[in-house]
Amino acid sequence: MYLGYDPDLDRLVALKLLHTDSGERDLREQLLAEAQARARLSHPNVVSVYDVGHYEGGSFIALEYVEGGTLRQWLRRERPSWKRILEVLWPPGAASLPPTPRLAAAPPLVGDL
Repeated sequence: MYLGYDPDLDRLVALKLLHTDSGERDLREQLLAEAQARARLSHPNVVSVYDVGHYEGGSFIALEYVEGGTLRQWLRRERPSWKRILEVLWPPGAASLPPTPRLAAAPPLVGDL
């Protein structure tokens, strides 16, 4: 993942790059399938897809940039219970759990799940 800038929309973006040779068509198709799946999601803990495309023999997904740490960093720092993990990563699933205090805003997490 890289931090990028979209000059047309004047905003920061997260760039997921895939450097491929022409013989790695399967990897490009996987990246496109990932972008399509992410684009169909609407969830507060899933970043939006802004663009997908090809460049200089590679492919990219331009994603919403969220300032914060990675999921791994949050897990190591907070050592959350499985209930808290579920609450942050999948809030609808927390509805069936006993009530637990929720943070006003979940910590921003960046990275692949």
